[in-house]
Amino acid sequence: MTTLLLVRHGETNWNAERRWQGHADVPLNDRGRKQARTLAEQLAGERIDVIYTSDLSRARDTADAVGARLGVEVVVDPDLREIDAGAIEGLTAEEARPTPSACFGRSTASPSGTPTAACSSSRTAARCAASTSTSVSTAAVRSRTASCGPARTRGARCGR
Repeated sequence: MTTLLLVRHGETNWNAERRWQGHADVPLNDRGRKQARTLAEQLAGERIDVIYTSDLSRARDTADAVGARLGVEVVVDPDLREIDAGAIEGLTAEEARPTPSACFGRSTASPSGTPTAACSSSRTAARCAASTSTSVSTAAVRSRTASCGPARTRGARCGR
């Protein structure tokens, strides 16, 4: 069975400020670089055959830290980018509320600041699925998650 380990990149200044990043290429900050090194150490005993990452520096640098520690190839794929947040990139949820966005259409965010249009998660999921389907058989995949930064999903933080 193939195990697919999903890892969120380390922290950026925009993460710390709770700003939408989307396709903006915001680099890891000092804490994010430390988180990536910590993750690499925690994964040192794992059998990892290949690492796939988006072309954004925050994801690429996180993957490179793990790849270097484990001696594993890092494959860069722009289709693995996170959502394109359009006009709200760089804004906080509060700042984004009144902002029109090409990606999000009439309404950029719900009252909680979550994207409301199909552009967000469904397009991103379809793009990532198409990208990874060329290299991973979904018939026999077990997934795990890990997060280097401030995770908004369930899963371990900076490790298993």
